[in-house]
Formats: sequence, structure tokens, C-alpha cells
Amino acid sequence: PSDLGANVSSTSINNAQVVFDRFANRWLVLGEGSETQGNWLYLAISKTANPNDGFRAVRFVGDSTGIRHNGELNIGVDEDALLICSRNLVNVPGFPANQKISNSIYTVPRADLYTVSPTLTNMSRFENLSLTTHGDYIRPASSIEQSDNKATFLSSGANAITGASTGENYIINVSNVKQFGATMATPVKID
Repeated sequence: PSDLGANVSSTSINNAQVVFDRFANRWLVLGEGSETQGNWLYLAISKTANPNDGFRAVRFVGDSTGIRHNGELNIGVDEDALLICSRNLVNVPGFPANQKISNSIYTVPRADLYTVSPTLTNMSRFENLSLTTHGDYIRPASSIEQSDNKATFLSSGANAITGASTGENYIINVSNVKQFGATMATPVKID
């Protein structure tokens, strides 16, 4: 949607992800700005179930340190929250170009998204999650169950140096996702 770029200094929006929130009958579109734009993530929320009726947009800095670039985005939604995952890349001397170094998870209470002026004030951030303890390729496990104020993420393990798969898989549980201050439990390795 053109509204996704409403706050963008250039038209470079990459890696757009789309999900339909069946609980609110709205479309959500997430995209990343280019590295020259300060690593912004852009979120557009449809005004109705029909995407032709327009969108409202918000944005946030993907990496609060400014070192990592959020790439390879994934989104999901459940009855409580919008769930965002990203692989963090770095382009600094001493690292290969676009070297993946960590992951991030963001949770946004759904109630904050479907207002005339959507807000990310209550978004919770879990940045710079280790590849070795939280796994690589983190994905939200969107639930269609009743509200439980929790979110689950699944990931596969990777070697922090080479990025090669370790064959280990993890479940990452986050609680209190309906408000600011969500908490993440220690990841559990699964077979």
C-alpha cells in the first residue's frame, strides 16, 4: 500500500510481509526501510477488511542500538498481539556483508493497532537474541485459540559463527503480550 511509505524519505521499502487479522478483519503489512533510512520498520494497517479502502501507517526503529539491520521479517497475529520477528544483519568491518548476528522479537498489543491513530507505545522489544540460545529463523506460531495473553515462537538452531543449522529446535514463550512489559521465558529446546 502507498500508505506504508507515508513516513519514508525514499521509496525503498523491502521484504514486505502481509497477514490478515481475522479477529479484526484487517490487513497488516510490514516492511523494512533501507539501511540508509536508519533501519526503520513500517507497519500499515487497513482501515477495513477491504485493502482498497486505505491504510493507516506507523513506524519504529528496528534496532535501538543502530548497529544491526533488521532483515528477513516474519509476522503473525493472534487474538492478543501482532507478533514480529527479524533476523539481524550487520555490515561493519570484520564481518562478511549482511552477516546474520542475532534475532529480534517484537510484540504489539492488537488493541493499539485498530484506532484512528495506531500506536506502538505498548510494543515490547526483545533485541539481539543469540543464535545459539534462541535459535535462528524465529517464526511466530499464530494461535487461533481464545485470548491467553501469551505468544509462542518457534526457531531452528544455528551455529553463531557459520550460520549452519545445528538441528536443534526451540520454543520461545512470551507472556503479557496485551500490554507494555511483555516477558520472555528461557527458550526450551525441543527434539
